[in-house]
Amino acid sequence: MSEAVARPGLVTVFARALSLKCPRCGAGGILAGWFKLKDACPVCGLGLRRAPESDEWFGGYFVNLITSELLMVFVVVAYVLWTIPNVPWANVEWLSVIMVLVSPIISYPFAKVLWVAVEYRFSERK
Repeated sequence: MSEAVARPGLVTVFARALSLKCPRCGAGGILAGWFKLKDACPVCGLGLRRAPESDEWFGGYFVNLITSELLMVFVVVAYVLWTIPNVPWANVEWLSVIMVLVSPIISYPFAKVLWVAVEYRFSERK
């Protein structure tokens, strides 16, 4: 029998990350605030940060960009479809601006934890 414990499956790891829980053990409490992760999971000790000064979060920022843009497009298109045939285009413009400003803030912690999950699942991260 191997000493190494099998890592959870891909779907499990991503589901835990999207619920803002540790990708390894599923415990909560890994956020130190909406914009900051703790250094390690308080239960299993999974390192959530490699080095603050490196470019470790580039992937997380990219995930945040894609997620926030998709969220913005989804909300704006849903609003347009909801108001057809008399679409108030001025409202669509304001909604777009608001979504561009708000959606990255909403999706930020999810993107960071999801990136930790990607690194945990696909690297030798302990």
